[in-house]
Amino acid sequence: MGFYGSDFSVDAVAAELNVQATPATATGIVAVVLGTAGGYHFCHTSGGWLLIYSNRRDATATLYPCITLDRSLETHGWIRIPAERWLPTPAAFDSFSRADGALGVSEIWGPDNQTVTARVWNNRVGTTLVATTAAQASALVGGIAIATVNTGTVNAITGATLTRAGNEVGVVLRYVNADNYIRAIHDGTNCKLVKRVAAAETDVISAVVALGAGAIRVIPDGTAFRLFLNDAAVGVVSTINDAVLQTGTEQGLFSTNVGNTQDRFLVMARGSNGEYAALNKWSF
Repeated sequence: MGFYGSDFSVDAVAAELNVQATPATATGIVAVVLGTAGGYHFCHTSGGWLLIYSNRRDATATLYPCITLDRSLETHGWIRIPAERWLPTPAAFDSFSRADGALGVSEIWGPDNQTVTARVWNNRVGTTLVATTAAQASALVGGIAIATVNTGTVNAITGATLTRAGNEVGVVLRYVNADNYIRAIHDGTNCKLVKRVAAAETDVISAVVALGAGAIRVIPDGTAFRLFLNDAAVGVVSTINDAVLQTGTEQGLFSTNVGNTQDRFLVMARGSNGEYAALNKWSF
């Protein structure tokens, strides 16, 4: 189910995942909760438990409890494997494994069969439908299709598996309206994190990366954002501090080509509002 360790150095991990930027070296508690394949990775900071990464959605390898030491300053004081099982609850999950047609509502079961709240899909721009167990835009408006669900969560780790036929395909987060949102996309050459404020767009992160398996993910933490493609970091921790993009609680799908598809849409709370306090039961 999970394992935990304390008294570790988080200097390199903090810089990479934006868990705790200062001090450069610190101690804390980490937890990995195993799913049917892959796991959910947590770190306890002064603000509580944060989900720092999840390789559950696309992982196929089985994980085993262990302690690894790959940095000269890293130490671990203990390890614990509780008998009681616990899984984090996604804010939304959808594999679109239903009849073709309207998006309807997201699934009531998560990737590890945990209960998840069904979320109503809304076509915000253009039309996106379920087509052969994936989401696919059927009509564009202004060259764009956006569909979202409201998870009630601002700091929402958002991802999906992308298949690209042309132009841009990806996910949106903190959607406010058609003129204000953030998107993470692949355009065939670059993987990008783009902010749209008052209809003006700015590339926040952009790097030449092959789409490959197409697993894209954005990890927000207030005004700090991290972009991943196929579990590899794209660019560095970057800032989006526009006030209009600090309150949106809708996440969803983005496409500029009716041949693109998205699958395995997953939204997880970062943990800023105490969503993972249940971990205290086994770690303190």
